[in-house]
Amino acid sequence: MTYWPAPSRGNLWLGLAVGVLLALGAYCLWLGRATETPFVSMIGLLPIGAGLIVLPYVFWFSSLRYELGDGELVLRCGPYRYRVGLADITSIDRRDLAFTFLPGMRLPGFALGEMEYGKVGSVVMCSTRALKGVTIVGTRLKKYGLTPADEEAFLADLKSRLGWG
Repeated sequence: MTYWPAPSRGNLWLGLAVGVLLALGAYCLWLGRATETPFVSMIGLLPIGAGLIVLPYVFWFSSLRYELGDGELVLRCGPYRYRVGLADITSIDRRDLAFTFLPGMRLPGFALGEMEYGKVGSVVMCSTRALKGVTIVGTRLKKYGLTPADEEAFLADLKSRLGWG
């Protein structure tokens, strides 16, 4: 069964970040040519490169989903796939997470990858919220953060597959 994430404007934020980076790079390239300063043009390549690295996430965001299958939960976002064996799940909890300044792919409306969250510790995020109302699925080795749109149906399905009632 496939469950989609809660709606968010994550792709808007990602698109905005890409647009700003590309525009800044283009301005630096133009300024370097106009002033005949090659160094300024070279600096313009940095934000263009960063923008091109972030660009695929704009498209991958729309593929974010959670698949409950026989014996496993798969969190998918573009080429990223996190497989969680149902037999390995030890806890399910809905939490508000505390922001930390440690790096990670975390924007308003989008969080992807492993990140540190204060008292909770390391969480592998694949969600449309980075902090508020994140469902944490815990295993012996890792914690996974997700935000299903129909959380009630998702949790009922997951708990029934786990035999938790």
